[in-house]
Amino acid sequence: IIATWAATAAAQSVWRIAVDDGELWLATDAGVIQLDAQARRLRQWTAADGLPSSSVADLLSTRHGEWLAATSQGPALLR
Repeated sequence: IIATWAATAAAQSVWRIAVDDGELWLATDAGVIQLDAQARRLRQWTAADGLPSSSVADLLSTRHGEWLAATSQGPALLR
């Protein structure tokens, strides 16, 4: 997983770390990064994926299983 992390995530700063159902979620200056160690899967959302900005300062899990990302250009809902 470390090799995948290095190849995928260009994050230099991590602003928030959250854990949900065994998954690690990171709000970074390079978008939102979701790490599922059990499934050995890493996923990254950036402005290229529809976020208003790749600079994400905070994350909030909703009661519907979604994530609200606070970007420097406004909020985004991850489903």
